[in-house]
Amino acid sequence: MKNKQTKYLIGLLIIITAVLIADLLLNNQQSGNLKQTLVQVDSAKIAEITFYPKTKKNKITLKKENDSWFVISAKGKYEADQDKVASIIHTLLDLHPDQAVGNTRKDWLEYGTVDTNSINVIVKNNRGRTVAHLYIGKIESSMQPQGYPYGNVQRQYSTYVRVKGDRHVYLVPKLLAIDFISDADAYRNHTLTAFDPDQVQQIRMKLKDSEFVLSRKDGHWYLDTLLADSARVEEYLQDISHIDGWQFADKEQASKLKSLDQLTVDLQDNQQIVVKAMGDTAVKVLWSSQNPDAYFQAQGLDKKFFPGREIFNGK
Repeated sequence: MKNKQTKYLIGLLIIITAVLIADLLLNNQQSGNLKQTLVQVDSAKIAEITFYPKTKKNKITLKKENDSWFVISAKGKYEADQDKVASIIHTLLDLHPDQAVGNTRKDWLEYGTVDTNSINVIVKNNRGRTVAHLYIGKIESSMQPQGYPYGNVQRQYSTYVRVKGDRHVYLVPKLLAIDFISDADAYRNHTLTAFDPDQVQQIRMKLKDSEFVLSRKDGHWYLDTLLADSARVEEYLQDISHIDGWQFADKEQASKLKSLDQLTVDLQDNQQIVVKAMGDTAVKVLWSSQNPDAYFQAQGLDKKFFPGREIFNGK
């Protein structure tokens, strides 16, 4: 009886040992396949990022020219939002996978990382050489506790990603779909104005029915030759010093509209900013010399830039 029990225990021990060894080998294999990062390139050498969805329509290219980034699409070529491009580059270089989840074409299809069902992202260096080609696939979400011991529960997102030339699919703890969308306007420079109010020396306003000048002298503001309400002038400058346009207007059509109102802001060191409100009989679009390739739907912003002279009258 004891011999039978001994043999049974030895057999069970052998099975458990075999399972543990197999599990260890599998874990070692997965660890060996797990990359530290999916994109390895010097950020300063990245010169082009192209991405398009599975339909291969609405291809968007971010291209660096003379240290400035531009967005190129079927709509044309425009100055890009430099900060947004920098954020995308940071995201690409920060793709640290949590795990490898599959390595067959069936897995690719399941996780949305084949050429035809993924977002393709192609990165080129300053010599035109492709340094990374990613297939961005499906999104995985999970609820994760935040804080200890009784914190909140927060939803976290990860994305399945495959690198061309690598059979494995990786799970990356990022929601990459928000970085690579099919709207080229999202990557354009939305700036209307960006300046330091303290640098302003003079404001010239030319409206449809009047003109006036605001000048800074000896710490006070003057409306033409009379003392202005300096507090209101400073408040106005704060309001218009950093404004982004919301919706782009068609450049070809907008450029044909006549200028109805014009604001000229004279800064120190002979710098100058011009903002125009344009339309047929009513204001339709806004244009700024700080972003000359762009026209924006006015959508009420003209009222910020072009108030009447009465709001600046001295008390």
